[in-house]
This record gives sequence, structure tokens and C-alpha cells, in this order.
Amino acid sequence: MKQDIVYDFNQREIVTTRGGNLELISGKPALIQRIKKILHTTANRYDVYFDSGYGNCLENLVVGKTLPSAFLASEIEREVKECIGSMEDVKDVSRFSVIRDGARLTISFFVDSIYGSETVAEGLES
Repeated sequence: MKQDIVYDFNQREIVTTRGGNLELISGKPALIQRIKKILHTTANRYDVYFDSGYGNCLENLVVGKTLPSAFLASEIEREVKECIGSMEDVKDVSRFSVIRDGARLTISFFVDSIYGSETVAEGLES
């Protein structure tokens, strides 16, 4: 089973134990964290991920654009499925909801994985 280092999205930092060791997670919590990381990482923006295929192109859909809501929702669904649908732990991604409020984009969807099912909701700033 894969393990991941715990990342606190609110504090924007890696979580350590009181002893200074990295805190690790596995299973469904690790998968959900990996999904959230990919939603918060713009493809080809950071050298470490450049040209690796890691990350998303959601920014290209929303920054400076006034696309019709139905088209925007469809393209976001396509982009998210492309980013996380190929993860080996993910079986299916469905039930998308997209809400745009100014520069804030809230995406929610249902993930069926080898660990069970989970709804993922994430707010992103554009």
C-alpha cells in the first residue's frame, strides 16, 4: 500500500510529528490527498513537474475567460477526469458539480476507488 507524506493545505506545509518525523498516511486518505494535490498544481508551472504530465490545466479554462457555464463545467469535468482518472487507485470519477463565484471555483465530484467511494469538494482560486 502506498504511503504519502501528510500535507496541510490550510497551512501550506508538510506535517511532522512532535519528534520532527514526517507524518505518513495511506489508503483512502492518501488517495484523496493526492487528488487534492493534483487539483492545486498547475501543469508545467513548477520545474519539478515540468513536462511530466503532472498537474492540471484548469487555469487555462478560467483565468480571463467568460465561457458559458455549461461549457465550462463540461471542460472542467474533462480536465479532472484526465488528471485523476488514470490514477491506479481510481476506478471511476462521476457526479460533477462546478460553481464559479468571481475568481473562486468550487469543484465537487464522486470518486470510486479501490478503497471505497468518496465525494471530493475543493475550492480553487483563479
